[in-house]
Amino acid sequence: MQYTTTIEIDQPRERVIELMLDPGNSSQWQPTLMKAERLEGDPGQEGSQVRLVHKMGGREIEMIETIVSLNLPDSFEASYEGKGVFNLNVNRFEALDGGRTRWELHTAFRFTGLMRLIGRLFSGMFKKQTGSIMKSFKDFAESVEA
Repeated sequence: MQYTTTIEIDQPRERVIELMLDPGNSSQWQPTLMKAERLEGDPGQEGSQVRLVHKMGGREIEMIETIVSLNLPDSFEASYEGKGVFNLNVNRFEALDGGRTRWELHTAFRFTGLMRLIGRLFSGMFKKQTGSIMKSFKDFAESVEA
C-alpha cells in the first residue's frame, strides 16, 4: 500500500525541519507516543535508531524507527518496523512564498502475516492516521515562534 499526503505549514522550511527532527518535540505532536528510547546513533542523524512505543486503541504498538537517509533541507527518509509491518516514509520539504513550507509525505507499507489482511481492510484508517499526524505537527509547528 502506497499513498502521498501533503500539507502546508506557516513556518519557514528550515524551522519545520528543525522542529521535526528534534526528538524533544515528538510528544508535542504525536499524542499516541508513550516512549522513545534511543538504540543507536545520534537522534535525527542518518543510521540512528529509536524504539518507539505508541498507545493506540487501548493497546501498545512498538516499532523501530531508522533514519535511512538525510538530504536536507529537501528531504529525509525514515523506516518504521514493527510486528507484521514495515513502513518507509519519504518526507519532502518545499519552501513556499511568505515563509511557508509544503510537506509532502510519501508512505509505503509492506505487511506480513495477519497484518496483510488488516492492511487491506483498513487502508483508509492508515491514510486518515497519517493526515491526522501531519495536521498535529502543523498545529504544533505553527504554535511555536520562528
